[in-house]
Amino acid sequence: MSARGIRIYVNGENAQLKLLRNNDSNPGGISTQPFRLGASEMAGNFNGMVDELKVYNRVLIPDEIKALSEPSSLQSILAQGQDSWTPRQFHVVRTVFLEKTDHLEIRQALERVLTSQRLLAAFKKTLPTLMVMEEMEEARQTHILVRGQYDKLGEPIEAGVPSFLAEWGQEYPRNRLGLAQWLVSGKHPLTARVFVNRIWQMLFGQGLVETAEDFGVQGSLPSHPELLDWLAVDFVKSGWDIKRLVKSIVSSATYRQRSNASVEMLSWDPGNKWLARGPQKRLPAHFVRDQLLAISGLKMDSIGGAPVFPYQPNDLWEEVSRKSYPESKGEGLYRRSVYTYFKRTVAPPLMQTFDAADRECCIVNQHTTNTPLQALAMLNAPILLEAALELAKSAQSKADATADGQVSYLFRQVLLRAPNEREHQTLCRSFENYQSMTSVEQESMIVELGKPALRVAAEVFPSFCVSLTLLGLDETLSPR
Repeated sequence: MSARGIRIYVNGENAQLKLLRNNDSNPGGISTQPFRLGASEMAGNFNGMVDELKVYNRVLIPDEIKALSEPSSLQSILAQGQDSWTPRQFHVVRTVFLEKTDHLEIRQALERVLTSQRLLAAFKKTLPTLMVMEEMEEARQTHILVRGQYDKLGEPIEAGVPSFLAEWGQEYPRNRLGLAQWLVSGKHPLTARVFVNRIWQMLFGQGLVETAEDFGVQGSLPSHPELLDWLAVDFVKSGWDIKRLVKSIVSSATYRQRSNASVEMLSWDPGNKWLARGPQKRLPAHFVRDQLLAISGLKMDSIGGAPVFPYQPNDLWEEVSRKSYPESKGEGLYRRSVYTYFKRTVAPPLMQTFDAADRECCIVNQHTTNTPLQALAMLNAPILLEAALELAKSAQSKADATADGQVSYLFRQVLLRAPNEREHQTLCRSFENYQSMTSVEQESMIVELGKPALRVAAEVFPSFCVSLTLLGLDETLSPR
């Protein structure tokens, strides 16, 4: 039960409450704590008396609560004359009559009303909520703070924008809405340049302006200013078409270069600042899992909806929040990582391992690390094992059952290229070794992977092991 779900009625009327503390952070909506009356682990026990406690197996509607608040019994109300009834007593009599009457038309009408109320309540629960800020009727006077100290006010100032970028249009209101309209007006290059640089950074690992978080005087100058300007102007002219922007970059000769670099090239341009080769960067944290889902065919492409809770250790939340992890079932396990519920105090382990931001603050330029824990995760993550199994099943149904056929198919599915002779021979030998294992040895290997519940048929096992090898390769995580 959440504090936000509590309603208190005084004499049948809903009382306005102010939420001071809410200890329930369970996003699953079902509390794991037992129902306690007058007792709490967070505070002392209630000292007093409770009278007329009733527990219902459904949520009462306001009219029912109003009827329950009448202290007089129905018999005593009926014993009085109708002229002496209070509005609440009249409401009680009317409510009981509607509940008990056998009149067919009244019963049918009442049932329609109750059904409509239930549907309305269910619909309201589906509506998203968001925080809305409201402008003050009269703007507060703002001052420059001398040396940044809040108690030393300098000269008064008004809201405005840098005139050297673009003048403030008269059609814009002088508030946050007007600022948003000005930012995407297309009359100045800043917004487009910043966004284009972010997309370039996502694709190449480093933006045309290296300090993607700072386009000011303390930031780096663009390595290719004319290219950045052209992309920004083209982006605005296209109607801020992000798909067109990405397509124009990835289809360029610059992006399509080979990422191989000679020793000499690495010595004079280790960060590929001058774009003499194609990009080579590890996938961002939320792409790692998505790629596994996409390659194996497990990914669910539905758009929108509530957050999901994919695989993670069951007791991880309990360590810090005393809440059990409400692991999703079915399709919820295979939705894109953008829909994963992100608890800041206990971030999703796979994402955290691959350098996902902790979301304590906004981070534009994410640093990438290379740790042994990442290699361990790519050998044991439950979603990796499921992806490898699905990939192996696909190979069994779509490719020749021989080592040569299985290896060639799997290699192309994962790395999008044909294996060279050395790679092909190595993987074929591995396939044959796995094929020669007994059922006991195969089962033992599955247990060692930490997934004893995984059922891998003997004919699929060699392809499953080769799939695990390919999915964990550096080239898979860092496409070339």
